[in-house]
Amino acid sequence: MAAKKPETTKPPQGGDAKGAGDEPSAPFETRMEQLESVVEELESGSLSLDEAFEKYQAGVELLRGCSKTLDAMERRIEILEKEGAVPRPFEGAPGDDDDGRE
Repeated sequence: MAAKKPETTKPPQGGDAKGAGDEPSAPFETRMEQLESVVEELESGSLSLDEAFEKYQAGVELLRGCSKTLDAMERRIEILEKEGAVPRPFEGAPGDDDDGRE
């Protein structure tokens, strides 16, 4: 029986992705780049099953974190719109080709 090789985990390019999706200090763009790196590595087909599974888990965490960030931004935009901070276009606005006249 062969000796079992110790398991090592390699972070994706651009930093440690495990938990990075939940870390608020990591910029959204950085987490997206890390996620893209994970996807590229998975699509390459060069990883062992264990490595691919670890990358997949890291990708899921990054995706969850990015999704939370986008949801929070969407809620903030909705609040601003309700408060009237974001003007909404209206019919007949300058630049509107259809001025309502026939």
